[in-house]
Amino acid sequence: GRVAGAYAFNGISSAVSLGSNRNFFRNVAGGTIEAWVKPAVIYSRNSVIAASSINAQVQQSRMQLHLTSDGADGKVHFIVRDLDTTETGLELIATSLIRINQWTHIVGVFDVAAKRMAIFLNGKKDAETTSVAFTQNKSPDTASAAAAIGADDRSDDYFFNGGIDEVRFS
Repeated sequence: GRVAGAYAFNGISSAVSLGSNRNFFRNVAGGTIEAWVKPAVIYSRNSVIAASSINAQVQQSRMQLHLTSDGADGKVHFIVRDLDTTETGLELIATSLIRINQWTHIVGVFDVAAKRMAIFLNGKKDAETTSVAFTQNKSPDTASAAAAIGADDRSDDYFFNGGIDEVRFS
């Protein structure tokens, strides 16, 4: 791996479940999600890491980093959902491409007070907006229903093909 020990994902069925009822980004005014990625193939959508929230109405990713194909290479998408009662997520898309078979450090950052979302690639700001329409001053005060690395939050779709290392929520 990038540092010695990346997890290899097959793009078909492999994922790492982070369990349920976790406090990923619970009742916070900002946060960061990051990972080193080395995609072997980039499909139409490839989840790097996702954590969801749930209530009686909807289960959707509260925060997610995923890649989408753009020819042979891909773009990073960063999604933050600030209400449990809606399926709509606030999304920012990187401007630069992620190359296959190369390690790239990807980071998504959100700050509610500054109305800011940003994506960093290899330590450089690649995309940013300071006009995010957050609907409340903190993320929902509910536990994560599910979380995963290498697939969507329920570990059953949007599988990643390649290596992922050093995932971090903060």
